[in-house]
Formats: sequence, C-alpha cells, structure tokens
Amino acid sequence: MRRTRLITAATAAAALTTIGLVSAPGAGAAGSTGSSDTSRGRVLTTDVIAPYQMAATAKGAYVADGFTNTLSLLRKDGSLSVVATGTGSEIGGVDASPDGRSIAWLSTTFPSGPGESFSSSITIRTQGKKDVVANLGKYEKTMNPDRDVTYGIVKNGNPCAREALRGLTGGPATYKGLLDSHPYAVASWGDGWIVADAAGNDLLKVDAKGAISTLAVLPAQPITFTAEMAAAVGAPDCVVGVTYAFESVPTDVEVDYRGNLVVTTLPGGPESPALGARGSVWTLNPTSGALKRLATGFLGATNAAIGPDGVYVAELFAGRITKVDWSGRKSLFTKVANPLSLEVRGGTLYAGTLADIDMSTGQVDGPGSIRSYWIL
Repeated sequence: MRRTRLITAATAAAALTTIGLVSAPGAGAAGSTGSSDTSRGRVLTTDVIAPYQMAATAKGAYVADGFTNTLSLLRKDGSLSVVATGTGSEIGGVDASPDGRSIAWLSTTFPSGPGESFSSSITIRTQGKKDVVANLGKYEKTMNPDRDVTYGIVKNGNPCAREALRGLTGGPATYKGLLDSHPYAVASWGDGWIVADAAGNDLLKVDAKGAISTLAVLPAQPITFTAEMAAAVGAPDCVVGVTYAFESVPTDVEVDYRGNLVVTTLPGGPESPALGARGSVWTLNPTSGALKRLATGFLGATNAAIGPDGVYVAELFAGRITKVDWSGRKSLFTKVANPLSLEVRGGTLYAGTLADIDMSTGQVDGPGSIRSYWIL
C-alpha cells in the first residue's frame, strides 16, 4: 500500500513528505511551505507545528501534532497542555466520544532502515478505565484489506510506459495492495471508532475493547494520461493513453448528522495540479456499504469538518478552506495559509494550519496555528 507518487518538484508535495503523510521520492525542492494568509479567523494559539487532527469538546480542543508527536488540550484561555505522547514516531488523528468521556488517538512508527517494518496503533482512553491499545499494524500485516486491488498501469500498457512509470513512481508499474499502514484520522462512531488508514487505503472499525475489523476499502483512482499530463510530470510520449490507477489515501473520516461517514482522499499521485486537482470527498453508508463521491477537484484535501450547512474541506495545497453543500456544490469559505485540519463545534469552525517549514533543511521557520471562525 505504498502511495504511488510521481516525482515532481512541487514544494507542496514536499511539505506532506516532511510530516509523514505521503512518501514522494525526490519530490523535495528547496523552498518553504508558507504562503500569504488572507483569512478572517481569530488565532487561538501558535504553539503547534503540524496539527493533523482536532477534536473539539466542552473542555477545549484536543490537538494531535504529528511533528512534535504530542496530543495536547487547547483550553478556552489559549493555553496548551500535553495530554499524551505518541507511542510511535508520530501521533496522528484524535477524536472524542460525544459525551467527552473517551478519547482516541493514533500512533505510527515508520521504518528507518533496511529490514525494519512499520508499526501503528490506536489508544482509547476512557475516564475511570485502563487505556485500550489496539495493534493496527498487526491487523494490516495479517489481513491486508486492499490485497486484491490492482494499482499502477491497468490499461494500454507498453514496455516504454512501464519503464517510465517505474522510474517516476519509484515502484512497480503494476501491483496489488502492499503491506503498509499509516492511520491518519479517527472518528467516534457508536460505542467504537472508525480509523482512516492513509497507507492502507481503508477504513477500519475498532470496538471499545480494541477488536479490529475492516469497514471499507477505498477504490483506486485511475487517470488516463494525456499529452499535457505527460509533459507536466516529465514523462515520455509513450505514456499518453495509458490508464494508471493511483491509491486512494484517505486522510479524514467524520460522521454526519444522518450517521453516514464523510471521507476525504488525496489523489495518490502528485499533490501539485500536474494531473489535475483530484482530491475528493466521499460519503459512505456504514450499514449498506454504499459509497458515493460527493465532490472532487480539491488540491490536497487533508481534512474535513461537518457543519450545519455542509462539509468544510481543508485544501492544503490550494491555501483555502472550501465549503461543500450536500448536493456537492462547492464554494470558497476562506483563504488561509497551509490549512491542515478542521473541526466544528456549535457555530465555530476550528482550523489547524501547518507551520512554515524550509524544505531544504527541515527547519521550522514559522509556527503553525489553531484559529477559529464563526460559521453561523
């Protein structure tokens, strides 16, 4: 389940490479993730770097920072206190139960050398009870939910195209779902939790006792190369007409007012507009399994929040937050630099932004932020 990544010089793609959401061999270009900020939001704190996901509660907002590997609570006075440190090399998503008595967060350890393997987990903490830790990485290695999904070249392949796309993606020209896990987002659902695994390309159910099962595997995302697409990624003419199925890369899962799930996905290929803005928002009926694409055309759909008037989507690489109504119609909510995560509570939208990171050195040159917007 290696996210197939075309090698480009897009600084935006390098931003996510640095914080571990995607792997983009050779994509890191010198530069910065910062951009102009024209938002109207009120800044609540700048003591964050990579706020992957938030969970707003009566106590305040829990913030999972993937760069500092911490789960913190942002209180109404703006103070930020550490609640937990990730059990792996990165802490990912976080959510809270509706009554606020339980929280869950995700951790991933990435391989750092030859022969090493990934590990990932979800920790469920309930007041008055011992923490429950479920081994998501072991489940992936045992079940590999997308093992039957074909990625890569699926139509009109030829030897030249296979060689070119192997070089551009750093992997096989065609392959089945591989073993990989990067749980990136979690949502409270009933008496359990739903986990979006960005590397597993799936949604997993975890009950209160830590038992794991597969809810859904997200579909592959095929594109057929045009001459313009080939030129944009530096591919030879022999790839024109080739259909290539990218991985789905789910980045968030939320529960709407009807009990359905709302899922955001990255395009699984370049996060630049080279192949078009292909991020999507999906709805999934968890009972019937019916999956529907609500909207597409997003540039880096890294997170979503359910508001009273639709779905708010963070477009990291477009520098904006977009509102999608339930018919799929999109409108600009606000422009903001590096929007990474969103959460709604009451009439307030909370947005977490990625810090200004120098891609040539990995140095943090400016802080991230948590800010709030009034949406009613």
